[in-house]
Amino acid sequence: MKKKLEEFEEYKPIQKSNIQIDGILLNTVVSKKKEKVASIAQKMLLTSYDPEFNTVTGNLIDALLGYSYRNQINNLLVKMRGDIVSIFLNFPVSVDVLIASTKDIKAGTVIYKNQILDITKVRFEDAIAYFDYEIGDKIIYIFRNGFNFGLYCNFTKIDSIDVVGEEIARIQRYVEYHNVYETVTNTNLYSKMIKDGWFPFIALIRYGKYEQINEYYKTKNPDSINSLKDFFNKEVLDNLVKRWLIFSIVKGKKEFIETSIDNYNMHNRKGYIASITILITQIEGLLRLKYSYLKKKSIQNLLHEIEKESTNKRRFNDSLVLPGHFIEYLNKSIYGNFDDTNIKNTRHTVAHGVSKTNQYTWKRALQIILTFDQLICYM
Repeated sequence: MKKKLEEFEEYKPIQKSNIQIDGILLNTVVSKKKEKVASIAQKMLLTSYDPEFNTVTGNLIDALLGYSYRNQINNLLVKMRGDIVSIFLNFPVSVDVLIASTKDIKAGTVIYKNQILDITKVRFEDAIAYFDYEIGDKIIYIFRNGFNFGLYCNFTKIDSIDVVGEEIARIQRYVEYHNVYETVTNTNLYSKMIKDGWFPFIALIRYGKYEQINEYYKTKNPDSINSLKDFFNKEVLDNLVKRWLIFSIVKGKKEFIETSIDNYNMHNRKGYIASITILITQIEGLLRLKYSYLKKKSIQNLLHEIEKESTNKRRFNDSLVLPGHFIEYLNKSIYGNFDDTNIKNTRHTVAHGVSKTNQYTWKRALQIILTFDQLICYM
């Protein structure tokens, strides 16, 4: 049976009383003014990429432990319950993640980063100890990931332990996958990427290859993207397909999928033409099977349904599979409209036979494969 952290010597907190922190000041209060109106944030998620991070965390550490601790803290967990403040400098952390797997995984198995599809919840516990926090408590959590930091503070007296775990997972994602979130908030960069058919595909993220897309748009060095052709070889693609086929809804498309992948692996124009033509039409087919209950199965209705369902499941639209942004990508890059002066390689131009042969490249074929893989995350 698990025990509270406080019961273990190695986790023993520093305890103080009557530190009544109620929020973080958002605006400067001018002393000369008669009415000193202040805006206070009672819940805050920050990363060390945010300009106010050092000021806020420094002031919190000063208030809790004193100025001398400022440069000593890598991880800090604080619980405020009534008048008692428990400050943990050592504590366990576990995360709930979505795993990409083609088979059952036993407890105790080592999990690698390329198996992680999303971080969904953070808990402060291990096999024998747990962090005892409850509804009504106030929480501060500072953590380090590599050279970067994150901060979560909630002075609202929490009303759901699960929500707190999900909100902390949110800031954990922001710190660990900053390059991904930086891209989708950079309107200029993100627009160029979508125009070229690229996206922060989950396969690129979990295999550690997304940075090469970023690098290309910073340097315009084609080698950054061209290296993806070598990486996504037959072995890697076969592993992706194995994961797709564990879903019963996908099994009926096995021959289409395998034929598309086999043609891609030929690495010539004919192969790319066949690969794209087969798989780009199966995307809509998969959505129609998934949402067979819809009366009107227009592509817009199908995309709306997947966005609504995935957002509800993960609570936040900024989960690592980026449902809102992915719908935008599907609308623009896969199902974009065309006219005779603006013909791109989309589902419509392929199906209507108006796309040009020089648009059937290994890059576009790989983008369609990675799009299909991304869609599997919503199944």
